Amino acid sequence: MTTHFSTVPVDRVQAHSSVQHRFRPLALIIEDDPILVTTLTAILNANGIAVISATDPFSALDTAMVIPPEIVIADLALPRMSGLDVVCEIARAIPDCDAILFAGQFSGGLAAHVRAPGSRFNVLYKPVHPR
Repeated sequence: MTTHFSTVPVDRVQAHSSVQHRFRPLALIIEDDPILVTTLTAILNANGIAVISATDPFSALDTAMVIPPEIVIADLALPRMSGLDVVCEIARAIPDCDAILFAGQFSGGLAAHVRAPGSRFNVLYKPVHPR
C-alpha cells in the first residue's frame, strides 16, 4: 500500500482565478494507473487544486481520515474494494466531501446506482482529456 503525494511545490503552481485565498482546495485521487494519476494531477494543479493520491482503496481511506479532501476522484475498478464502496466510506466520514467516479465503461446495476436520481456522485468517463 503506497500513497503518492504531488511533488509540485505549491508556490510554483499558478492559482486558478476562482481561488480567492491562499489555500487551495484538496482532491484525493484513488487510481491504480500511474499515468492517469499524473494526468489528473496536472489538470487539477493547473486549475488551483492541490492533489494527493492513493493507488489502493485502504490507503485512500487512511489518508482521507488524516487529511480530509474537498473532493475524491476514484476509479470504479480498484483492487480489493470498488471505487464506489471507498467513496461511500469517505462520504460517510466526511459528509461535505464531493465525489467523482470514473471508469472505462459501466455495467448493469452499478451504472443504475451511480446514475440514480438523487445520487450525489458524478461520473467521468475514461479516457480523460485536459480540455
